[in-house]
Amino acid sequence: MAEPVSLLPGFVADPNMPVPKSKPMNPYSLPEEYENIPLNEIYPEKFPREKFEKLVKVIKQQESGNQHYNKEGLVKIGKAGEVGLMQIKPLGNLGGGLKGIRRPVLEDKELNERIGRIYLTHILEDPIINYDIPSAIMAWNRGLGKHKKWVAKGRNKEELPSWTKNYLKAAEKVFPKSFVQKKEEIVPTPVVKTTKLSFEKALNSAFPEAEAIRELIKKANPKNVSVYQKILEDSINLDSFDAKEARRKIAEKVFKDKETAEYYMNRVWRTDEEWPPKPIEKKEGGFVSA
Repeated sequence: MAEPVSLLPGFVADPNMPVPKSKPMNPYSLPEEYENIPLNEIYPEKFPREKFEKLVKVIKQQESGNQHYNKEGLVKIGKAGEVGLMQIKPLGNLGGGLKGIRRPVLEDKELNERIGRIYLTHILEDPIINYDIPSAIMAWNRGLGKHKKWVAKGRNKEELPSWTKNYLKAAEKVFPKSFVQKKEEIVPTPVVKTTKLSFEKALNSAFPEAEAIRELIKKANPKNVSVYQKILEDSINLDSFDAKEARRKIAEKVFKDKETAEYYMNRVWRTDEEWPPKPIEKKEGGFVSA
């Protein structure tokens, strides 16, 4: 039997005890399930592989012209620090287990595409995207978080920046069927209700002005009652009622004189003066009671 090995004073290791196997630390910060599988095996389970490959090709073409290196042989770096073939920003939290990816990792062409494919898979599988290609393109280009905010605000395409619109046009050439507007995205034109209320319902809907308007019509020339009623009904619909405007129109019909009608609106209606109003005469500076 082998002699026990002394490690530290007071501690003795048994040489027959199995040494636990430690998994080497992933130097690339990649999700474990994607570490060693071939590139063409990285795609969403519920998304056709051929379609995914075409989408990756569109992204590589738009991001870098499908070139990892520039004319000087250096890795392509974007204005905002995006790196390489798929123009991925280092040290960000992309989601899907991708966090803190450093620039030297992204400068490796194979790892750059591997990370891009993992991120694209994560985007497509997101419930908001739900494997929709235009949505995936927008989320890739602008960021998944920013895309979700845009969706929550109502998907106004006019708010999209020009570079995102150009990205979508490039994708549409490859996936024309995916860009056909879906029925649920077509917002129906709201139907405006224009049904007129009956005279009695119109008066009731105008409460507390109802009785006052009724009295005004009763005191007017009976021959014109139907005219006044029509004015009132035309001023009312199921959505709104402008009582003041209705009173004004009726007063103008009753008095056949806008100035008298104005006097009525400003004095009689507000002060409950006796009907009919006292004769008035025009004097410089306005109306005065006779």
